[in-house]
Amino acid sequence: MMKINSFRTVIFLLIFISILMPLAILSFLTINSVNSRIESVLEQNLLNYAHGSEVIYNSHLDRILKLGIMLSENSQFAENVANGDTSALKDQMVQFAKSEGIDIATLIDPNGLALARINSNVTGDDFALGGLTRYAALRRIPIASTEIIPSAELAIEGESLLLSARTRRIPTLYQKTDDGNPYESNGMAIIAAVPIVKDRKVIAVIVVADLLNRDYRIPDEIKKILGADISIFQEDVRVSTTLSTKRGNRYVGTLLFEPVYNKTLVNGETYLGRVWAVNNWGKAAFVPIKNYMGEVIGVMGIEVPEAEFRQSQFFSQKTDIAQIIIITTIAVLLVSFGITFWVSKKLTEPVDRLIESANEVIKGNFEQGVKINSYDEINNLANAFNIMIRYLRKNMVKKEREILEQYKKVKGK
Repeated sequence: MMKINSFRTVIFLLIFISILMPLAILSFLTINSVNSRIESVLEQNLLNYAHGSEVIYNSHLDRILKLGIMLSENSQFAENVANGDTSALKDQMVQFAKSEGIDIATLIDPNGLALARINSNVTGDDFALGGLTRYAALRRIPIASTEIIPSAELAIEGESLLLSARTRRIPTLYQKTDDGNPYESNGMAIIAAVPIVKDRKVIAVIVVADLLNRDYRIPDEIKKILGADISIFQEDVRVSTTLSTKRGNRYVGTLLFEPVYNKTLVNGETYLGRVWAVNNWGKAAFVPIKNYMGEVIGVMGIEVPEAEFRQSQFFSQKTDIAQIIIITTIAVLLVSFGITFWVSKKLTEPVDRLIESANEVIKGNFEQGVKINSYDEINNLANAFNIMIRYLRKNMVKKEREILEQYKKVKGK
C-alpha cells in the first residue's frame, strides 16, 4: 500500500473524495433515473404511433365500407339486383372495382349463395364468409371488418389473388414453434358487407374487399405519415411490411416474435417492448387485429432497431439529459478540484510557516516568531510555538548572562 507523506495531499484527497463520492453516486442514480424516464417516454411515443397506425388502418376500413355503401345505393345497381340481371350487375361491379381499386366485389343472396363475382363466373356456391354476410343481413346494417379468406374462396375469386396470398413461412429467430406447414395459403383482407334492402326486406348483400397479402399501400401510407416501419401479420406470418432487404425485397413470410405472439394473438393484448425484428433487436409496439366477432386474427406493429431507437425520425428531437448530467458532473468535479486544492493550500500554509520557523530555531535563530490568522486549532498551535520561542530566547539570554558573568569573574581573578 502506498504511503502518503504529504499532509497537504492527505487533506486534499480527503476533501476531494468526500465531494467526489456523493457526487458520483448522485450522478449515477440520476443518469439511470433519467435514462429510464427517457426510455419510458420513447416507448410511450412508440405506443402512440402504433395507435396512430391503427387510426390509419381503420380509415381504410371506413373507405371500403363507404365504397360498399356507395355501390349499394346506386339506383341502377339496386334495380339490377331486384331484377336479377346478373350480367349487368357483374359489368357494373367490374367497372366500379376497377375505378376504385378493389380486389374483390361479390354479390351474395340472403342465403349466402354467390350471385356474381368480378373475378370469375362461378356462382351459386356458398360464399366462404357467410357469417359476415348473414350478420349484415340479419341486422340490416353495413359492416366492415378484417377477415381471413380461405384459400378455396381465393381460388374461386382468381389465381392472382390465390398467388398473392400464398406465402412461404420463413424460419425466424425466436419465433413460436412452427407447426411444420411450410406455406400459408389463406389470405387476409379488409372487407365490407352491405345489405341491399327493398321494401324493408334484404334482397342481397354486396361484399367488397382488398387483400392485404403483398399489398403494401397501407404500410407505405403509415410510414409516409408517421415515418415508422410498419408490419401487418396474418396470424404469425408477416404478409405486408415496409421492412425490406438491401435488394429492395420486402420481408414477407418472416414469423412473429414468440412473446408478441403470446401477448397479442393468444391474450389479445397490446405488446410494448423488445423484439427480434427480422434480423436484429429492436423496440416495438404491436396491436391485435380482430375480425367482426372480436377474434384476434393478426397483428400490426411498429418496429424500430435498438441502435436507432433514440434517433428515430418519427420521434421529436430530444436533448439527451444524461449527457447534460455527465457534462455538468465533470464541470462540478473540475470546480471541486480547484476549490479543494485552494482549501488544502489554505489549511496547510500555516503549518508550512510553522515548519519554516522551526527550521530557523534549529539554526539558532530565536529572534522570530510566526504570525498566523487561521482556525482556532492552528492559532493555538502557533501561539504555543511563539511562547516556546520566547521561553527558549529568555532562557538563552539568561544562559548567556550567566556565562558572561562567569567569564568576568574568571578574568578578574
